[in-house]
Amino acid sequence: MSPPKPTLLTGRHLVAALLLWFLVGGLLLLQFWPSLPRNGHEVALVLVIGPPAYGLLEWTGSWLLSKRHGKALSTRSLSPLRVLVALLVAATWLAAAWWFSAHVLDVRVTALEAGEHVFLPARTPHAVTDVSQGPLWLAIHLQP
Repeated sequence: MSPPKPTLLTGRHLVAALLLWFLVGGLLLLQFWPSLPRNGHEVALVLVIGPPAYGLLEWTGSWLLSKRHGKALSTRSLSPLRVLVALLVAATWLAAAWWFSAHVLDVRVTALEAGEHVFLPARTPHAVTDVSQGPLWLAIHLQP
């Protein structure tokens, strides 16, 4: 008797996977709106990297906080040690996300007072989010 052949992905499975992919990506876009994404490249980045990153983080959390790993720390169903480990893991992920956003994405918010200025190199994407009443603007464009 021959072993059963593995089933190939059918068109329905592929369409369902793509719909799920865009559903998760769309939910991520809604979560970060209006701060991110600011342009089409960031939308594509969220849709391409967002669902796998979300799935990886969900899998890592469920693996790390599973019964097996929890019982290795403490046999009690709710122990302070298990809660502390979960908080440390969450704090590590938050610190990594903060570092990534500060150093890789290079997103900065600068509040200027009267008389202050900022120099933006050529082709630096930027946005003015708030302006006081009656501001005086001077923009000098230098050609390299």
